[in-house]
Amino acid sequence: MSVDLRRLEMGLIPFFVAFLSIASAKAATRWDSIAYAAANPVVMQGSLVVHDNGGDVFAFSATSQRFAKIAPTGSSILGSGDELVVVRVGPAYRAWSARLNQTADIAQNLPLVHTAFGDDVALLVFGTGIGSAVACAYSAVTNQWKSISGTFAGTIASNAAVSRFVIALRTTGGVYGFSARKGEWVLLPSSTAASTPAADGNVAVTSGAFNPLDPLGPPVAAAFSGVLGNWALSPPILAGSAVQIDHNVALCRTVAGATEWVASGYSAYNGRWVTSTAMKHKIAFGQSVHLSDNVVAIVGSSDTPPGIEAFGARPGLGFAYLASTIGGVFVPIGQDYLICQPSLLVKTVHAFSGLCGGTFKPYAYTNSFSGGFGGVHQFLAVDNQNKVVAYSAATHTFVDMPLPTAYDFAQQDAVGEMRQSSVAGTRFHSFAARHGHFTSSPNQEVGAMFVTASAGSLVSRQQMNGVGAGGILVYDERCDRYPAPYQPGAPSKMTAGRNVLLISLAASPQEVTGYSVARGDWVKSPSSASSVPMVLPLAEDNVGYFVDGSAQLCAFGGDGDLHAFYSWPNDTEFQTNGVASGQLVIPPSPLGLAFAGEPSDLAFGMYSLGFVHPGAAIAGYQNPLHLAPATLAVFGPLGPIGASRILALTTTGSVVSAPSCVQLWLQCVLTGGPSGNWLGQRCEGVWFF
Repeated sequence: MSVDLRRLEMGLIPFFVAFLSIASAKAATRWDSIAYAAANPVVMQGSLVVHDNGGDVFAFSATSQRFAKIAPTGSSILGSGDELVVVRVGPAYRAWSARLNQTADIAQNLPLVHTAFGDDVALLVFGTGIGSAVACAYSAVTNQWKSISGTFAGTIASNAAVSRFVIALRTTGGVYGFSARKGEWVLLPSSTAASTPAADGNVAVTSGAFNPLDPLGPPVAAAFSGVLGNWALSPPILAGSAVQIDHNVALCRTVAGATEWVASGYSAYNGRWVTSTAMKHKIAFGQSVHLSDNVVAIVGSSDTPPGIEAFGARPGLGFAYLASTIGGVFVPIGQDYLICQPSLLVKTVHAFSGLCGGTFKPYAYTNSFSGGFGGVHQFLAVDNQNKVVAYSAATHTFVDMPLPTAYDFAQQDAVGEMRQSSVAGTRFHSFAARHGHFTSSPNQEVGAMFVTASAGSLVSRQQMNGVGAGGILVYDERCDRYPAPYQPGAPSKMTAGRNVLLISLAASPQEVTGYSVARGDWVKSPSSASSVPMVLPLAEDNVGYFVDGSAQLCAFGGDGDLHAFYSWPNDTEFQTNGVASGQLVIPPSPLGLAFAGEPSDLAFGMYSLGFVHPGAAIAGYQNPLHLAPATLAVFGPLGPIGASRILALTTTGSVVSAPSCVQLWLQCVLTGGPSGNWLGQRCEGVWFF
């Protein structure tokens, strides 16, 4: 069922009432354990934990939160990414997807001559190493292998490029691209030799004479989108110039006469090149060129006209221009933005978002403006020592608040936090890229001292003295609040991952507890061992593990009951609706949602423009409704959950849709199975850019 916020069909109360007769309970276990074999390594990356414990090879997914047997013991692990692992099982090769908790096999009689792994893709090439070969690509999104045969000049390694979500493979007949989201090989034919491909994030590029009507014509840049799975060609480029890439964007220098060049920017989320009409750059003079995940910026003081131009992955309609003078300051860019001061004579800085807006946003400061606190998705600075200034790439806005006399910053990917000390006690002020404003904690105990553990979307502070010693204060990035400090009962060691935190008590009983950014909950491990762990807690993006004193490998999963594959700013990827002014032919980016539950649970989804906390109780359902009712809609049923404990939506159409630069909040409903009437423990925020 396709549901659009502009055509809401309310029916929520009858939907809930229809299932009130079912009253069993879902066990919200976020940990699982297996026996540990010290002789074999534990592979932990992104959203997975994998271990051969001498009985079998087991894999734990951050979403399913269970260990699954994926291969017999002795199977060799070839490689892994954030969302996949590939093992050799006898003569076959088996991939396992942490996104789906499923495996897929492929067999080849030829020798394996090349392997490469990204977060969502794997490449195995079989052959003799030269000449003809068979290339097999795996997608953790589709859980499928796809194979092509080709002939190669030189070694496979010199013809292949693999990054997080994309593969490029040059053959004598052209260049193939493979996207994790689409899971298919796409050929860009060429009768002449293409340049060595390069890949980063969602973009793969090469250059050559790809025009089939003019095979001996000037070279162009070719870019392959890991989001949309298509190739796009630029206008003719300067001979000998390099095509630059960074994650979702690319830049090439196109011909504009004998003495100048014009920038052409590429967005993987739009799948096309856009040539600048803002500036012409002198070939004889150097320009300062900067690329980040979603931003291309060019600074040219001797160009026509002089200034700064910037291109963003979204909306990606063109280059924005800002005039500058000699002495202007350019601040290094984060993944999603740039900050610049075009003139030292004017006390104004400007921000450009690679996600939203497509324009420069000014901020006038008082006397001095000092940066140095730039995060991945947001920026913090100090204005004249009396204000702290923050910028969010999602909202494309500046906000500020008074600056205390005693302060320090803890800056991470998605959250920046300022500590304020005073005689009334310490307070903390967080700025989250997701929300775009400051949120303050209550005053903490007077005289309290804190230690910090932070990463990604997480900033946690443990009180080290006073009545509340051992308490841990965590800013709730999802729901934009400071809950009361968690009290583990004694001081603990904190181990932070991007979206999870593991704490281990420093003394007996050596308990280990996990915190999830997505769910905002603290869950103790099931370990009953009271001795010192054999392996102390370790954490990655969405998982963590430790080995207890009884040689049990205990893994913790941080995903919610409904998990968005592309969950900016908790990771780097986001959703698009596909429609932008002047570019109506752009398709929406493939939707990726995972519903986690018990086999035979029937899954529905709900979404709204806002969330509420602590939520509204619904009679007969476990957990509150966390979505704002005024704009709430239901989609489904989506089908029963299978043995993998995950039901995934990876449709190329919009099951849910929204305008650009809007955050939707989603919550799952499980019913009719072992979970009973279960509302997702929390809601998932999904940004559409």
